[in-house]
Amino acid sequence: MNRTCRSVVLLLIASQASGCAVSLGTFQEQKYSLSDTRVCQTWVANKGSSDVSFGWDITNEMSRRGLTSDRCEAIAQQENNAIATSIVVGTLTEALLVAIARKGGGGSGAYIPPHDWDLIRDQYGRAVWTCRSTSTGQFATLGNCTHMAQSDIRWPGP
Repeated sequence: MNRTCRSVVLLLIASQASGCAVSLGTFQEQKYSLSDTRVCQTWVANKGSSDVSFGWDITNEMSRRGLTSDRCEAIAQQENNAIATSIVVGTLTEALLVAIARKGGGGSGAYIPPHDWDLIRDQYGRAVWTCRSTSTGQFATLGNCTHMAQSDIRWPGP
């Protein structure tokens, strides 16, 4: 993967993870402009901290906003889940970009089985499953498709 693609992916991941807890100084300077999510993340991150004064400051701000400890726990967990999802998406994006780069950037790289099921109508008008070659579309013996799930996506019908 080239450096530009890697940088874009890492920047995406970093931007998603930027909504975390804030430091004491930042909290005291910006507590009125912080989002509820940031306040709650800061409270969760500092639970059990030895800095009692900071804990009281966060708790007072939560009370001023009408945020309970349970509500803050839920808000922080929801944000952490969103960040984790973004990291997973970023990682999968990077893996996809690597795969594309290794294939030279062309083609889908998707596996196409040599045979697939097709639902057709027989001479009596009944729907019947048959097997076809994916490269030629010609009918093949049913044994070529026995390992495949029956779906009529490739050749819609009947």
